[in-house]
Amino acid sequence: MKTLKISAPFNNGGFIADRYTCKGPNMFPQISVSEIPAEAAYLAIVVDDPDAPGGAFTHFTAWNVAIGQGAKNHVFEEAWGNKGAGGTGSVFGMTDFGKSGWGGPCPPPGKPHRYFFKIYALKDQIEVQSGSKIELETIVERLAIAKGETVGLYKR
Repeated sequence: MKTLKISAPFNNGGFIADRYTCKGPNMFPQISVSEIPAEAAYLAIVVDDPDAPGGAFTHFTAWNVAIGQGAKNHVFEEAWGNKGAGGTGSVFGMTDFGKSGWGGPCPPPGKPHRYFFKIYALKDQIEVQSGSKIELETIVERLAIAKGETVGLYKR
């Protein structure tokens, strides 16, 4: 599988600014994706926190994000994930906050949590019945032609 290059407003392994969390305005961070294979036409994204007390906590899922075949780069603009829909054909799944759209980091006080931003490139749109992270990851892990990941930390 090819590797996507991911850039975010935090370094890989660095701390996420309050702006993107429940402590601030809870904005979806701008994420840039590059080195997208020419045959890709769609992206999917999953953001989760494996350090949550109850197990992995889903903060965001989206799929069928059209990028146009042959696109080498794509930018998820700041606040894109806060909108009710991600644009034509894009679907936002349910988070563990019980809503669709971005739900930023909001861990209990204590040690830092890790937030994995996983992006997948796909040739075709996908069908996700339940909208769950598990179903989405099962499908995209099988069909993705490229994947990229960056990790942000956050502590309250």
